[in-house]
Amino acid sequence: MRSWFRTFAGAVRLALADMAERLSSLRWRLFLTYMLIGLVPLMFFAYTVAGDLEDYYSRQKSQELKNQANRIAGAASHAAYPSDPAMRALIEQEIAGYSQSGGYRVIIFDIQSIVVFDSSGIETGNTYVIPEVVSALNKTDTAAVRPGKAVMYAAVSMLNQTGDPIGAVLLIYSMASVNQLVSDMTQHFAVLAVLLGLITCVLVFFISQLLLDPLRGMLAVVQKISDGHLDQRVRAEGGREFSQLSDNFNHMAEQLEQAERSRQEFVSNVSHELKTPLSSIKVLGESLLMQEGAAKEMYVEYLGDIISEVDRMANIINELLVLVRMDAIEQQLNISRVRVGGMLAEIIKRLRPLADQKNISLTLTEAKTVVVDADEMKVNLAVSNIIENAVKYTESGGSVKVTADADHENAFITVADDGIGISEEDQAKVFKRFYRVDKTRNRETGGTGLGLSITQKTVLLHDGSIKLTSREGDGSTFVVRLPLRR
Repeated sequence: MRSWFRTFAGAVRLALADMAERLSSLRWRLFLTYMLIGLVPLMFFAYTVAGDLEDYYSRQKSQELKNQANRIAGAASHAAYPSDPAMRALIEQEIAGYSQSGGYRVIIFDIQSIVVFDSSGIETGNTYVIPEVVSALNKTDTAAVRPGKAVMYAAVSMLNQTGDPIGAVLLIYSMASVNQLVSDMTQHFAVLAVLLGLITCVLVFFISQLLLDPLRGMLAVVQKISDGHLDQRVRAEGGREFSQLSDNFNHMAEQLEQAERSRQEFVSNVSHELKTPLSSIKVLGESLLMQEGAAKEMYVEYLGDIISEVDRMANIINELLVLVRMDAIEQQLNISRVRVGGMLAEIIKRLRPLADQKNISLTLTEAKTVVVDADEMKVNLAVSNIIENAVKYTESGGSVKVTADADHENAFITVADDGIGISEEDQAKVFKRFYRVDKTRNRETGGTGLGLSITQKTVLLHDGSIKLTSREGDGSTFVVRLPLRR
């Protein structure tokens, strides 16, 4: 028995948990929201209209009864009414006709609140103190529904020729018909509310399904992407907003897939770049071990090559560290006022020995004095990479021209050479990490393949841009744009 109870309790908990999950879903929230927005105002409207109808019919009936009571009071105020039996009989007959046709009871009181006429013939001669009659004897006509009773009392005063009260006329009307009418209308409103509620439920159900099905499909794709299936895409379904959302999501997924491909390519390139000098070091070391009694000159030569490969590995690691720091979410820039001409002059002075070795003309032209807000160390490194590449890829006897210029918003650093140039295919790739125009990876020209990537990253960090124009065999021109002010 206990085992069965535990099983039942577990099933109930699961059912409640499932229900809670469903109610917490967006679909059920939309459903409940639409129901509240649609039905609550409708029910309030029905309740308000029913109350207004009841008040309206009560006011109409009270005015009607007071008018009829005043008509009867006018007839009963005739001077001959209390004294002339024939006249009294005639007037009471007329009043009885009013009572029968109007469906109300007529009671006439004298000034002492004694009943002198009752259309029902029950209370004649009796004395009653009724609030409405007391008000009427004080020349105040009243009509009100009695609390807790389905009747309305309407009392008006009877006046003599001098305007003094001589009695009162009380009309008693059953409100059963009015109450029944209001009740019937309330029921009609209730039925209408239920029908509209059902229609609203159906419409909201299908509308929520139309709205949420695209989101549900997108959620399934997101789950697959989070599991590593980056090739998944969302189908553009629904309205314009859903299409835009799908397009933006697919664009984001494509960027994630591209980033993953870039990461894999980056890891592969790093492995290759580090593997090459390690292999060279291993070969050189093994060669030395195999050479018994080798001359000192051979040891010096091989150790020099090993040191060169170690330096190459150090350069790769240092530039990788630079890129990692630049890829950080919060990259710090030490902004200062930098005179571009002075910075370029220092770079050219440092690179001139390399240019002189190849008999290359390296010149600087400063069109105007240019000062920018920048991180001088990072910009110096970025521009140095461009100028150094220009010298490396320019044949002996060529020239490299560096120009500094500016307009009212930006500074422009132009590096133009008449070297080997870059093909159109390579121009779109030169800023990628580890990409080299020199496919042979010659040690004299081919560096780590990270220099231009670092340069582009630095320029973008300064809200600038870098453009390349080149033609194979006819030199290259790099133009770096940097905002004058940050």
